[in-house]
Amino acid sequence: MKKERNSKQDKLINPVLPPGVKDILAVEAKELKSIKKRLAKVYESWGYEEVFTPAFEYFDVLSLQAGERIKKEMFKFFDDRGDLLALRPDMTISIARLVSQKVSEESLPLRLYYQSNVFRQQKPLQGQPREFWQSGVELIGGKQTAVDAELIMMLIETLKALNLDNFKIGLGSVGFVKALLSAFNKDGSKLKTYLAQKNLVTVNKMLASNKSAAAKNLKRVLGLRGDKALLQAKKLSLNKKASQELASLNKVANLLKKLGYDKYITYDFSLVPDFEYYTGVVFEVYIEGVGLEVASGGRYDNLLSNLGRPFNAAGFAIGLERLHMAIVSQGQVLVERKTKIILSGSLSDELYNFATDARKQNKIVKIFAGPVKNPKKLLTEKKAKWFVKLGKDKAEIIGVKDRKTISKAQLRRWLKNA
Repeated sequence: MKKERNSKQDKLINPVLPPGVKDILAVEAKELKSIKKRLAKVYESWGYEEVFTPAFEYFDVLSLQAGERIKKEMFKFFDDRGDLLALRPDMTISIARLVSQKVSEESLPLRLYYQSNVFRQQKPLQGQPREFWQSGVELIGGKQTAVDAELIMMLIETLKALNLDNFKIGLGSVGFVKALLSAFNKDGSKLKTYLAQKNLVTVNKMLASNKSAAAKNLKRVLGLRGDKALLQAKKLSLNKKASQELASLNKVANLLKKLGYDKYITYDFSLVPDFEYYTGVVFEVYIEGVGLEVASGGRYDNLLSNLGRPFNAAGFAIGLERLHMAIVSQGQVLVERKTKIILSGSLSDELYNFATDARKQNKIVKIFAGPVKNPKKLLTEKKAKWFVKLGKDKAEIIGVKDRKTISKAQLRRWLKNA
């Protein structure tokens, strides 16, 4: 008998999850649902429409201008036809593919939004495991300055709609930095990679060993941060392309200032995203209480060209887990607290009719058939307010601190005030 028991145990599967993924339980699921609903309300008020794309696509599409680090982190697999597929590492490339297939130039500008999970084989970090959720928008077409400013303004309004005010948007231009890096030939690519990794120590070492005027200029630029960084950048000696990119950023900054959004903006010229498709203005959102950026975005004018559609585009993505962390850290209540009632009694029309009436009055009702030994303990475990036991002629009502018996004629009146 003992050997048989061990044999059965050997066949059991250890029910654990791999690193970097997690279950989302009821409370967090409700809170995330509430956040997504509020985000969608803002997006739609600005004219954006929701779309969905597949969780996996061809690797050569999803890796387009993704960057070497992102390519390495993608979950890749072969299908039964031998084609190399991958889980989406972000949503922008998927949306670009959708637009290239389904959209004509006549329908531009096009405003789309999504709320989807994405996948990367990265070391689990605070708020960003190997599967995580993004909520974001993409604006295809339109005039560059107006589009960039709209996205930043909408992002600010989105955060304000979530009652967040302790945030800053770091604004920079990857096009400006790329223009300066063009003077470094092969080292320019290495410097860009280290900047994307936020490895400023290595960047500074490389620049210190380079005695050229370009190295000194780049070092000054990368050190420009804060409200006055844009003004300081204008005073530097720049090549033609860098001057053009800085002028584009300045137009966006002036429009944001004119419309009263400049108080939320700071500048950071060391911003270089991981994804290679970014070409111009880029930005990140920092919220007090969260150690990593909560949202990021920018302009990507060449991505759709590589898919056969030469459309300008820009967008942003919010990390939902990080946003949730920021909101909860401020003590906000995300879910409406409805009255919960545990209903007990014989399974009869009367019991189900009472439950239906309670639900119509915006109450949450859980039915427990059969006897309940410890109603007060059950109330605590289920975080309910009332335990109602329907008898033949009367109803017993138990709260955490009180207990009473009323007639069934009084029960409807009690329910209205419960």
